[in-house]
Amino acid sequence: MDLSGETMGTTWSARALVPDGITKADLHDAITGSHHAVIDVFSTWDAGSFISRFNAAPAGTCFTPDAAFQTVWSEAVRIADLTHGAFNPAHGAETRARGFGPTDTGLSAFTARQSWTGDPITRPDGQIRQPGGLELDLSAIAKGYGVDEMARALLALNVPSFLVEIGGEFYGHGIRADGQPWWIDLQSPDLDRPAWRVAACGIAIATSGNLYKSRQGRSHIIGAPTHDRIHTSISVFASSVMLADAWATALYAAGDDALPLANAHDIPALFQSAGQPPRHSEALKAYFD
Repeated sequence: MDLSGETMGTTWSARALVPDGITKADLHDAITGSHHAVIDVFSTWDAGSFISRFNAAPAGTCFTPDAAFQTVWSEAVRIADLTHGAFNPAHGAETRARGFGPTDTGLSAFTARQSWTGDPITRPDGQIRQPGGLELDLSAIAKGYGVDEMARALLALNVPSFLVEIGGEFYGHGIRADGQPWWIDLQSPDLDRPAWRVAACGIAIATSGNLYKSRQGRSHIIGAPTHDRIHTSISVFASSVMLADAWATALYAAGDDALPLANAHDIPALFQSAGQPPRHSEALKAYFD
């Protein structure tokens, strides 16, 4: 069965081998239900979402986060710490100022970038506290988490094999009916160079960069090189799309430090730049056929 639709400002798709008794409507309801659950927590475009209510809250307001927020936030903090802020989940105001967020929030205008110095919101009791004027934006990790939730929704229906994606971030499980893997082609920025073909079996893939830039050439990735010539795209392979999504963003934002950073943390990553030979991290060698 093939399904597709729109969510989180982009498109989604799923291709699955479905056991008897499971209908296309069953799959659609499970998948879209997982999308709505992610949006309810992480959407900065939905004024009623958990993250939007936190961003708009007065200084000193405390919230009790649910399991989804705790999972994503703890991973975001870990990667922000490891990358010395190249991945920064507290850049919501600047992201909005660049035109990649809602304009009618009533929130204060962006003034100056704040360096990452560690988790600014988590209390010892597990609650999170708004320190005042802090805007979180977890879009660079929550979309990947959303793909993982799609996969969990299908596994809960005992679907044995599938390929799911949101906005070009993929997770493949099992194999196709013909015994072949779920194949993913990673496009080269040079049209005369063949794509990288990946067998997506129990693997997550996310790509970040400016291959499909928008918004008058402004990168949506805070900290990305302003000239956008260091890397056209960076693809990361991981056990979950949440991890692949966050690391792809972090490495792209890191610029010249991206490859050393990937090697330092054993991140399988492919670096592609127009007019230049592709490069890869040491950890990616284990994936080569």
